[in-house]
Amino acid sequence: MKYLSIILILLFTLSVSAQEEPCTMKLDEVWAYKGLRLGMTQAEVESAVGSSIKLEPFLLKPFRFNIEFSDEIKNIEVDVGYRTSKFFIPKNNTNESLKEITLIEFHFYNDYLFRFEIKYLPASQPWKSIKEYTDNLSEILNIPLSAWRDMSFPSKPNQWAILRCNGVGASASLQFPPSDIFVGFSIADLIKSAEMNDKAREAAEAIRREKEARKP
Repeated sequence: MKYLSIILILLFTLSVSAQEEPCTMKLDEVWAYKGLRLGMTQAEVESAVGSSIKLEPFLLKPFRFNIEFSDEIKNIEVDVGYRTSKFFIPKNNTNESLKEITLIEFHFYNDYLFRFEIKYLPASQPWKSIKEYTDNLSEILNIPLSAWRDMSFPSKPNQWAILRCNGVGASASLQFPPSDIFVGFSIADLIKSAEMNDKAREAAEAIRREKEARKP
């Protein structure tokens, strides 16, 4: 979760103007992947994967990149309607669109799918480079090839790329055998994510004020 948070911070701060070919597609025009789309409800996701999913509450601390929160609220955990689920694809899966996928992680905010992650084991990935992978994703998602930015570390080339497009962020990562680290693709509604974090800040502030009012 910490690693994904770092990815989302980078996604949020990427400048569209820095891309050679700006991506301006709207949520309802792109982003369908394996039958999944940002903004789906839990019921719609369950219909897409052909199975029920179990959601767990995820407590948030106030967070906003480049903003310092006071000691009184920055460590307060609050429930703002964030729910997560890890859905391991069963071996007897009959949904062809989910073939070779090992795991899908779903992230909901008040029954709104604001992020999902498609994960593979390195041995099952068919791509040989991050560009090959992002080219494939661009074709599926109907976005410009140049929207992706290779963010691989010099010591580990060909492993990580990210994009930002009209309030949506995505990342793609590869590892190669013998590594057994999950690889794959994640996509997030950055506007909804910021809204959720604002709610966490407001809730934490309310708790702080209530504690202050109780002091003698």
